[in-house]
Amino acid sequence: MKKTEGYRRAVELKRQYGRMPFTAENHEAIGSTPSKILKANPGKSELELMTPEQLEEYFDRNLPEYKKILVEYVDRPDIRMLFKMDIFGAFRYCRDNDMLPEKYVDFNIEMAENETYEKPVEVVKEKKGMFSFLKFR
Repeated sequence: MKKTEGYRRAVELKRQYGRMPFTAENHEAIGSTPSKILKANPGKSELELMTPEQLEEYFDRNLPEYKKILVEYVDRPDIRMLFKMDIFGAFRYCRDNDMLPEKYVDFNIEMAENETYEKPVEVVKEKKGMFSFLKFR
């Protein structure tokens, strides 16, 4: 694929904000297929097409979901990173473009984004003959 200026802008947008702020043009520039709604609204992203109420519902649903993803996919950093890029990227994009719902204006996204979950370690003492071993699971 030839790396055009449109391609470079789309890659930079994805790096900074994830995929939610992509327009149909951004999708096409990187070789992905835009949704019908984006094709019907050139120059607009899904975030820009949402009403303030829809944006609030999106964040109400997805910000808590991130904590579940941390736990459920503790062994899958790739899945955690994709979800993190999309939800927190969308939040930063809305914040940076004055689209953030009133409810989230004072929300500390940096603190939420840096939450971690460590897989609990279970220590089991095993006896084999006259020796004891600790196993970590």
